[in-house]
Amino acid sequence: MTRESILTTGGGSTGTLLSVARVTTLLTSILVTMASGSNYAFSAYGPQLGSRLHLTHTQINLVGLSGHVGLDGSAPLLGRLVDTRGPPVPMTIAFLTLLIGYSGIRQFYISGLPEGISALSPFGLLMLLLCGLLTGIGANAGLACAINATAKSFPDHARTTSTSLVLSGFGLSAFVFTTIAHVAFPGDTSSFLLVLAIGTSLPMILGFFLIKLIPLPSKSNDHPECFVIARRLSSNRRQAPLSEADARAPLLSSDTYEDADVLRCQAPLSSTLDVGSPDTSPLTPVDEGQSHLSSTNLSNESRYNGVESAPLPDISGTDLVWSVEFWLLFTILALLIGTALMCSTDINNVGSISQALYAKSTPIYDDGRASQWQATQVSAISICNFLGRIIIGMTSLQYTVVLFMKPATLGILVDSSKRFLGLRRPMFLSLIAVLFIISQITAYHTSDVRQLWKASSLLGLSYGCSMGIFPSLTIDWFGLAHFSENWGYLGLPLVLGGNIFSIAFGRILDAHSPVTSALNPQSTEVGDGHEERCLDGRDCYKLSFGLTILACCLALCLSVYAAWRDQRTAKALGVDFVASEDDGRDDSLRIE
Repeated sequence: MTRESILTTGGGSTGTLLSVARVTTLLTSILVTMASGSNYAFSAYGPQLGSRLHLTHTQINLVGLSGHVGLDGSAPLLGRLVDTRGPPVPMTIAFLTLLIGYSGIRQFYISGLPEGISALSPFGLLMLLLCGLLTGIGANAGLACAINATAKSFPDHARTTSTSLVLSGFGLSAFVFTTIAHVAFPGDTSSFLLVLAIGTSLPMILGFFLIKLIPLPSKSNDHPECFVIARRLSSNRRQAPLSEADARAPLLSSDTYEDADVLRCQAPLSSTLDVGSPDTSPLTPVDEGQSHLSSTNLSNESRYNGVESAPLPDISGTDLVWSVEFWLLFTILALLIGTALMCSTDINNVGSISQALYAKSTPIYDDGRASQWQATQVSAISICNFLGRIIIGMTSLQYTVVLFMKPATLGILVDSSKRFLGLRRPMFLSLIAVLFIISQITAYHTSDVRQLWKASSLLGLSYGCSMGIFPSLTIDWFGLAHFSENWGYLGLPLVLGGNIFSIAFGRILDAHSPVTSALNPQSTEVGDGHEERCLDGRDCYKLSFGLTILACCLALCLSVYAAWRDQRTAKALGVDFVASEDDGRDDSLRIE
């Protein structure tokens, strides 16, 4: 006999939602994710590091990308470690790797190049890349622990809000660190790297002791019924509405569903319920009054949550590879996120761009002033990245995962779009792609460093929104059962697109090195005379904008196609969003 345990929110020890332990875990998790997002502060020290070590722009991009490779590449292994061992071991790894990684980068900066050496050796570059890789691994270890603990410590009706707060801290990280460094140590890159080494590792110690998996409250008054999300309907029928007799039948029937993905009970039930194999009784009631739903209650809640007639799919493995939707998301991610990690106002290269614009606009180049402009761009991207994750992350993810929250608690953007415009979630892909295009066009026409913050803000907002919507689409199209695995595969285009686009950007900038630059004879550089710095302003990198604008336009076309496919599939299944008028609720999902 094969049995599957279905976790419910009804079990567990007693406690309140805002218990001291739960709030402590949440606040510590936010602190940990702020420390984990430090890779996005690379632009605040990357150009100075390149100047100190005489790195080419391509090499600087490789150093910046090494952190992102560590962040994304270690996700499957560290995710499994967090699931099996809990927070302590990954937190220890995060502390050590972040401390060693940033300390190593700082040591490279302090030591510089030996006397008579004009370039960093291949072995030295490899060690520098390894340090960057360690910072990414540590960041992912901390992030995985924080998200995992938060998601498992809060009940359904508060889970999305809590995890969104934690994720928003990740986007705000660069702003926090650059602000601390440039207020306390203006223009001092060595001190900034020290702040990163200490400021990212110490929160992991706090996380080691304070982040716990808190048992869920024994009672929840939100909804006394149990809810079922089925992976799929049986191949020969849809789920039929419950009759009066069905109200006293077992909750799950083997001829109605192939299997169950999630069973959520917010009434006080035992911590697990067993779903039997097809040849056995599918459910053994713990209490008849708690384990059976009346047809009225289930019908109302199903209209409310849209789960009775629209079960989530269950696609993974080879089925995922053969899915058109997977390759659509894969390509769109590579194009849009590749743009965010490469283009002129990007998170890695914004320092080089602000330097080029500043050098073009002033006859006297001041490293300290240039660093301030870098920090301004990093802060703009970070803050808007934070806002984008809040706007999209809390709304679309909350709706997608079907956490049984009242529609009034959904965010303004998705809630209003559903209610007044009837937009389905894939349509937001097109809006985000348009926002990316606007950011690139704005950056293309920016020739004054004082105006660069506009393009930086637009890019940060686009990036934050995209990282909020793509996980939701992954659940929509491929289901919850293998979400972590599927999202791990969709993390590959971030590495692929980021590397290809960023290396291309570095080569374009290298082509405008001082040897070929039209130097202004009135320009005087203050700083390292050996530094490779392009002084041609926007001419240094504008070719990269042609690449990113084309990439974003292609992503827009693919997004429109993805939305069209989704709409066509929805119509074929008879799924539509309708406003509920008889009970005052906002929207419900209807099978026509």
